[in-house]
Amino acid sequence: MYSRFILMLLLSAIKLVFVPPLAYASGLGFVATLAATSIGSTLGFALFFLLSDRLIHSGKPLSKRNIKRARRIITMRQKFNTWLFLILLPFLSVPVMAAVVRKVYARSRKMFFASIGVLLLWSVVVCLVYLPILKTV
Repeated sequence: MYSRFILMLLLSAIKLVFVPPLAYASGLGFVATLAATSIGSTLGFALFFLLSDRLIHSGKPLSKRNIKRARRIITMRQKFNTWLFLILLPFLSVPVMAAVVRKVYARSRKMFFASIGVLLLWSVVVCLVYLPILKTV
């Protein structure tokens, strides 16, 4: 039981959307699956958020490729609303989500906590969506 819970916790630190079917298939209940996805995605986001800061500021000079990437990120931030951006981010992997939030919203502490709130909300939604599907099978 504990090994399956820890495995689902580690998997949800990488990809949130695919963990509930695996957890239900391995025999975990709704509460354990919800706890594993919530805790794992939150801890994974915080860890990768802090690690991406060190990777982004590694001291490399800007090349033309990096300048083009920075321009794309700025246009993406201007084109999309912040809440739409937050809603779509959990469909990415959690490390990519943390790096994008760190890169695009580097000076906003609110965005860090909003991202964690969105991850918690999505873990509840995904667990509730997969629960009736797997009970019928």
